Amino acid sequence: MKKQKLYFIFFVSILFVLVVYNYYLAQHTQTLINLVNSQIEELKKPVNLKMIIIDANCDVCFDIKEVVDNIRSNERINVTEVEVYSLTDSDVRALVLSYSIDRLPTVILEGEIDKVQLAGFENKGSALVFTAINPPYYDTKSKKVVGLVKAIYINASYCDLCRENYQTIEFLEQNGVVFESKLFLDINSSQAQQIINTYNLKSIPVLLLSQDIEAYNIQLSDLGLNKVNDFYIVYSAPPYVDSESGEIRGLAELILLRNSSCDQCYDVSIHSEILRNRFGVAIINETYVEVDSEFGQQLISKYNITKIPTIIILGDLEPYTALNNIWPNVGSIENDGAYVFRNMDALGNAVYIDLTLNKIVGAEEVREIVIAGSDFNFTPNEIRVKVGEKVRIVFRNEGEVGHNLVIEGYNIGTNVIPSGATQPIEFVADQVGEFAFYCSVPGHRDLGMEGLLIVEE
Repeated sequence: MKKQKLYFIFFVSILFVLVVYNYYLAQHTQTLINLVNSQIEELKKPVNLKMIIIDANCDVCFDIKEVVDNIRSNERINVTEVEVYSLTDSDVRALVLSYSIDRLPTVILEGEIDKVQLAGFENKGSALVFTAINPPYYDTKSKKVVGLVKAIYINASYCDLCRENYQTIEFLEQNGVVFESKLFLDINSSQAQQIINTYNLKSIPVLLLSQDIEAYNIQLSDLGLNKVNDFYIVYSAPPYVDSESGEIRGLAELILLRNSSCDQCYDVSIHSEILRNRFGVAIINETYVEVDSEFGQQLISKYNITKIPTIIILGDLEPYTALNNIWPNVGSIENDGAYVFRNMDALGNAVYIDLTLNKIVGAEEVREIVIAGSDFNFTPNEIRVKVGEKVRIVFRNEGEVGHNLVIEGYNIGTNVIPSGATQPIEFVADQVGEFAFYCSVPGHRDLGMEGLLIVEE
């Protein structure tokens, strides 16, 4: 009895502890809920900020109005006061020094700045300062507007083939570059000649960009810019005019040497496409020459050409840096300056004629078999090929009526052709075994017009 009483007291004690703990836990949880709710309510309250706007007195500089409008439209921000300063105001210098401001125009926010985070703003201690200012802007250290680019473009009006590069200006404008001025000159003008001499310009067309271009987040090296004094120089790709001699550089002629009777040979015109599109070569004349012509034989003898089709490039090719870098791997440069293509392997699996061997190289070998069909049999009526061989069967109808040839199992065949006509079919013998071939014109197979194709290992 005494033992049962002790058990009862123990369970009552445990129950009491649990009740007290649950009460404490409920109270603590409610306290946390109240705290979170109060924080949420606090976060819902607008942040009180004072806005200070410093203008740069620059019509072409970064437009700070969009930043101001974004702040005003932010529901979490209550702008309690707005002060607007001009660059010439006496208080501006103190603000610039106090908040280490490098670029103007800008916006300064003072007040409950610890309760808000804004893109483009940097914490400067007691204030948030907008620093994501793209050029052009007023630089407070140099006291100058930075990012207004001057462009000078010199062209040669008499060079219709020259590659103009004023499109670079359009590209830069599309990427946010602001131009203070654009000056277009012809090479024959005295002003152009003075600039050419001052900056030792080598070729025309040419584009000069003032060093203000450095203010923009642009990889200048990617544009091929070289700095000379206070300008960056953008030369055009060839053809161009040599600024010293006035001659047009980079004009070429292309001779395409071929044998039109070689149906399997690669199309030599691909060289023209590669030269024009990949290397930018200005081909002003393109001539196809047959290998068996008198001129073709002269070229073969003169340049010791052993493989055709091929090309011979004549003219001024020195300006084409990329072409000259790769040419030693694909061809030769002759004593007269001609570029002769010689490395057929550079074309991949190209089919060509080796003149020293007098044979076609690289062509897929085809086993050709002629089968004559008459009324009503095939000659021969049994043919044997190796598995994997490419086979061309030329069916010739020597009968008086129309016939065809169909191969069972390969599901290929000719059309029904009239007497005296021929028709080829090609296929790869990829199945080992015996396969009937026959004329499918009704009744002809029954009359004996049937043969056997045997594909062996």
